[in-house]
This record gives sequence, structure tokens and C-alpha cells, in this order.
Amino acid sequence: MKKRVTVHINVDLWNEFKRLAFAKHESFHGSISAELEQALQAWLAQHTQNHTKTLAVNAHNPQPRVYAIFQQVKEYLKRTFGYGAIVPGLQIPRKHLVEAISAVRGSDERTVNKWMKLFVQYKLVKWLAGEVYEVV
Repeated sequence: MKKRVTVHINVDLWNEFKRLAFAKHESFHGSISAELEQALQAWLAQHTQNHTKTLAVNAHNPQPRVYAIFQQVKEYLKRTFGYGAIVPGLQIPRKHLVEAISAVRGSDERTVNKWMKLFVQYKLVKWLAGEVYEVV
């Protein structure tokens, strides 16, 4: 049995997903449904305990809003400071992170501190030493 659903997804992400699904299956018929079902099954397997089918909470998975803001911060860092791919292990000066957060969310010190704390809490970045953070 199948269920029709309506969702709101980032346009670029959706277009890339469709392109790859069509390329993989070499056909339009059923490729989106098949790949989306596989993606949902993988997500369920990753986020549930197999024997009980209950949510296996990982406290370090960022909330969607925090993750979205972090993505905006990364884009700002790329545009403004010329970072290439912002990948795990990349070291970033605190002043660059502060400027990016200020540009994306606002320059109030409490706002900047809040987002720095959330990025560290959800292990998107970690403090290394002095004024240096690392993307996790």
C-alpha cells in the first residue's frame, strides 16, 4: 500500500535528489519513490532501536533550526573569507565565526554567544585552544 504525501524541501536539494535518482535507475517511473523509501528506511534504522522500534535519541544531533543557521554561517565563511569546502577538521578563528554569526543572526553579544554555545553543544564545532575552533 502506498501513501501520497506533500512536503516542503529545499529546491536545490530536491533537484539534486531527483537528478541522481533518475540517473541511478535510468528511468523516471518509480525512481523517486524507490529512493525516497530507501532514504526513509535508512533514517529509521539509524534513529530507532531495532528490537523495540523506539527512538534512539542522540543528544548531539542538532535541531533542524540550529543546523540551518550553521549552514548559513558556513556559506558566509565561504563567501567572505574564501574558505573552500568547510569540512570536519577545518580550523577557523573565533573572530571569523563571530563575524559570520553576526551577519547571519545579529551582532548582539548575547545572540553571538547563544549561537556559539549551540554550535558547540551540538558538536558542529569544537573549541581547540585560544581563539581557534574546529569544524566537527
